[in-house]
Amino acid sequence: MTVIAVSDIHGSMTVVGNLRRMQARYPDAYTIFCGDYFDGHEHSAEVVGTIMRQVEDKRAVAILGNHDLMFSDYMEGGTASDLWYVNNGDQTITSMLKYKGITGIDPRSDEARHDMIDSYQAEKDFVRKLPTICVYGKMLFIHAGLDLNSADPLRDTKPSDRIWIREDYIYRADRSDPIFAHNPLDYTLVTGHTPTGLIGGRFDGSDEEIKTSFPKCPILKIAYPDECARYFIDGGVHSGQPENQGNIAVFDEQTGELIDSLQTRA
Repeated sequence: MTVIAVSDIHGSMTVVGNLRRMQARYPDAYTIFCGDYFDGHEHSAEVVGTIMRQVEDKRAVAILGNHDLMFSDYMEGGTASDLWYVNNGDQTITSMLKYKGITGIDPRSDEARHDMIDSYQAEKDFVRKLPTICVYGKMLFIHAGLDLNSADPLRDTKPSDRIWIREDYIYRADRSDPIFAHNPLDYTLVTGHTPTGLIGGRFDGSDEEIKTSFPKCPILKIAYPDECARYFIDGGVHSGQPENQGNIAVFDEQTGELIDSLQTRA
């Protein structure tokens, strides 16, 4: 059985088009959306609508990313709007209102928020209910990662860290050297959140540095002998670089191995 994974679409219908081509190649595969559907490109409304339909048709599951949480907080009247604006939230509001035929409004105004709430109630409810983790076969999908330096990563990682964590997932606790963390779990881990071109480091016991030059953001596999692998699949779509068109990964759910992909090229 195969499973397709895609993360950090960030409002790009180009990524959705790539996904549809892979879904056509594997029509029986289940799709896991690994978070961050909003911000960066101008089609957040269309992207979220596509995901909602696939989840409703029971062909997919979606999990929560940090950009999705910022959208949800804004729609719920929360206080984190400034953080969302820094992360392109105002451009997202403008594009989503434009999709509904509403233009000429200051995206940071109360009027814009009221129009967003009136226009996107279903999307608000959908995002509010998204889980932060999905286990499928021998695989575990999560947006940002787990605290691999804790005693029990599944138990100890806070929900907020599941969508925001970086270094404590990527590296071991000792930061004097960027040594990749070991995977103590019996699951292959698949995450997005951090563009792979920004990840560099060494394996424990090796002097060879693993590094991709940003903006190149191909799928990155980190695996130690006799451990399940970790796959980082964020293709850097939010960067705005034209060559970053997202990564679509296809896995064997029983072995956790990558068997096919469409990857960012530069």
